[in-house]
Amino acid sequence: MNALLALSKENQAEGVEEKDMLFATLDTTIRRIVQEKGEEFLLADTVGFIRSLPDKLLDAFHSTLEEAVEADLILQVVDYSDENYQKHMDATLDTLKKLEAGHIPMLYVMNKCDKVLPLEELPKLRGEKLYISVKEKLGIKELVEKISQVLSAGLKQVDILLPYTASAYESRIRSEGKLLSLSYEEEGILISAKVPAALEAQLEIYSLTK
Repeated sequence: MNALLALSKENQAEGVEEKDMLFATLDTTIRRIVQEKGEEFLLADTVGFIRSLPDKLLDAFHSTLEEAVEADLILQVVDYSDENYQKHMDATLDTLKKLEAGHIPMLYVMNKCDKVLPLEELPKLRGEKLYISVKEKLGIKELVEKISQVLSAGLKQVDILLPYTASAYESRIRSEGKLLSLSYEEEGILISAKVPAALEAQLEIYSLTK
């Protein structure tokens, strides 16, 4: 999260505490990441998952982990240098299934690859696995691009004429979607964009194709 914040266009938010300690914090931290072209997304940092988490403990963590249930994309950050990394990945998937979040798209962020792979091979993408090294600052930009790509895949294109009385939607389109073109006309704001399905439904009354 701190590496992504450092890359964010608006790097004004406080970073998260970094400590090699189990459950250093149980609070979910949410930060806004703004890309170069103005596109943005919210990044939530939850607690780590452990194997065979007791049901009572899982219930206690539920409020902390509920951000994962509401996510459009889950980033599973994996210590690739750990010989048991696959077991840790399986434990995370098991926990997500218990939370009924197993259907959410996932990107596997294989971190600490500098310990086991030549630096010249990093970053690299294989399917839904992105091999990076935060310590060596390799793959952070590629991670943001991949996040943007996955989130954009779920967007719907709209072509609308937005009356100036509803101009507040312009900022929502910029922040929640992907602006393709915009021009200010006498009748209103002519916009072509890709937006989430929920926002598309709200903009339907302004559609040029209805």
